[in-house]
Amino acid sequence: LEVDTDKVLYKPITKQKVVANIKSAISKHIQETILGQRIDNKDYAKLINMIGVSADFQRIAKSVLRYAEVDSDVLILGETGIGKELVAKAVHNNSRRAKRGQFIAVNCSSFKGDSSLMESELFGHEKGAFTGAIKQKAGVFEAAHGGTVFLDEIHHLGRDAQAKLLRAVQEKKIKRVGSNKEFGVDFRLVCAGKPKLKEMCRGNDPDFLPDLYFRISTLDLEILPLRERTEDIEPLLMHFKEITENKFKMQKDFSSSTIRALKGHSWPGNVRELENLVERLYVQVEEKIIRKKHLPDDILESNSISDAIINLNLETLERLQREQVKRLILTTLKTKGHNIKQAAIDLRVKRTTLNSRMKSLGIFDYGPEERNNLLKTLMDNFSSLRI
Repeated sequence: LEVDTDKVLYKPITKQKVVANIKSAISKHIQETILGQRIDNKDYAKLINMIGVSADFQRIAKSVLRYAEVDSDVLILGETGIGKELVAKAVHNNSRRAKRGQFIAVNCSSFKGDSSLMESELFGHEKGAFTGAIKQKAGVFEAAHGGTVFLDEIHHLGRDAQAKLLRAVQEKKIKRVGSNKEFGVDFRLVCAGKPKLKEMCRGNDPDFLPDLYFRISTLDLEILPLRERTEDIEPLLMHFKEITENKFKMQKDFSSSTIRALKGHSWPGNVRELENLVERLYVQVEEKIIRKKHLPDDILESNSISDAIINLNLETLERLQREQVKRLILTTLKTKGHNIKQAAIDLRVKRTTLNSRMKSLGIFDYGPEERNNLLKTLMDNFSSLRI
């Protein structure tokens, strides 16, 4: 073996195994080539222009600084409103590309599955390429030459758009809509999608192309939702408080009970929801102290639920979980026309597993196919009876 060999793969070798080991080797190389000096949270916040004190914030910050040192593509996973664009921008701003080109962000949900619209936006178009193309236009990849392109909500791309993007990313060559001339472009790609993006690659007819997934996820980074890193809520609150006070030229404070209530909220909208809440409270609350009573009903209700859960015993929790699963199955069956096969596909379980779970929960819901089979069985049994 060569001295620089990182790992030996033995047959049978799959593409997934090769990709996973390459990603592991790159990550190891990044960690070994960056100085391991200790950086405190304030320095991290300054370097990546983000706020946080939690262990997960430190993990994100370290990954950003490591990824900025190399030129590999990055995939950021996380819920809506978590700050994926801020992370992508931090990677660009701390990289060599910050001096060579600009950072351009594109939200793929705006394409709504229209691959021609995506082509025009990302690749550009020639004059007269289609109705309304009154002049030549450079696409995002061309405009970001030397810099970074951030594709947010990439899971919204249709299959045709995914295939066209895959080729452009692999070849680093594009051609404008309406032109046969292909030319090279130099950009770093950072993508963002929902946490379950990899699950969209499964099956014989996946919603997301596995080849594209493995191509854009050379380096990946998952950002936990705000409800799972409550230590970051108060520093973020103080950060948005400062911004809002500068904006409205007024000062307010948050009571300790208000801060506790905010930490108990589930934050479905994540950091964006917190930012909007702070501004709304500054406008709506006339008093100098923002108290718990001033918070919206959904936050107060989520705190009441949290308090109630603390007092639940294990038996009650199991009963609630059972009822929740039963409700989910019944709702899915209804939306799928009581077709157990389709419901199993939608719930991502085997049909036999769903049948077994339905029986254990006392659900006897037969679709057309199941009713016919049951009727046939009954008739066969009836005809075999001797009278």
